[in-house]
Amino acid sequence: PTLLIADGERALFLGPLLPQAPVLTRLLTSLQAAAPGSAGAGGEAQSVFERVRAARRA
Repeated sequence: PTLLIADGERALFLGPLLPQAPVLTRLLTSLQAAAPGSAGAGGEAQSVFERVRAARRA
């Protein structure tokens, strides 16, 4: 499965993820530990996030 994680303003992660709870837990823990304002997931991920956010508002 492909997962998109965002903080409300920017994409933090976009990519495939094994469907196993420990893998997701490690990913979320590492994202929470990252310094605020650290680099997001990149331009392509941000573009996907913006489209998802716009679709939810429509």
